[in-house]
Amino acid sequence: LVAKKKSLVTCLGLILLLFSCLFPFAGTELVSASPDKLKWSIVDTPSEEGNVVVSPSEINAIVVGSDDETFYAIDIPHSKVYKSTDGGVTWEDDLTDALTEEGATLPAWDVAVAPDDRELVAVVTNNRTAVYVSEDGGKEWVNTNLPDLGALLISDIAISPEYGDDRDIAIGTRNPDGSTNGDIWVIRRLGFPSWEAVGLNMDVNSIAFSPGYERDGVILAIA
Repeated sequence: LVAKKKSLVTCLGLILLLFSCLFPFAGTELVSASPDKLKWSIVDTPSEEGNVVVSPSEINAIVVGSDDETFYAIDIPHSKVYKSTDGGVTWEDDLTDALTEEGATLPAWDVAVAPDDRELVAVVTNNRTAVYVSEDGGKEWVNTNLPDLGALLISDIAISPEYGDDRDIAIGTRNPDGSTNGDIWVIRRLGFPSWEAVGLNMDVNSIAFSPGYERDGVILAIA
């Protein structure tokens, strides 16, 4: 019996020692293991300094240029189009005024940038029924004069890699009432002659050009 009591006391002592190691005494302030290196500070969010976080803003789509430093972003609720040339550290919205001056009705609903030219950017405007293109990074815009789509709306937009001296721009369309009679429209950038329908007759959700478009001429569509 005595041996059992000693064993029990020893176990209780070990438990108390372990408990005291895991949980410091009340009143002891918890500090960082490396107080000179690991410190936290409060940062106001959103931060408007340098437009790192623009307030108010709600980014709905963002694309990255071929240099990995040029970003384009659209904010539908606030009808803004933003651009960053330093990897998203700072932003400007001069593109917004440039678009409206050219006659676009904002907000922009979608945005695309060429995979090999950071300055070539296209946006979907006018309640998803028009496409404007800029070849100088958004300083000046051109209306591509998309034909009347009827009840169809633009669901996606993409720009092809350059082939020869040209490249193509494609849009996917869909019917918001659920009817499956959308299509893919394609236009050649040089001179913006006219849009041509592919004749898919299916609602298109997403489109993309093949990286080898110059060779294979493939446009991938999810419908």
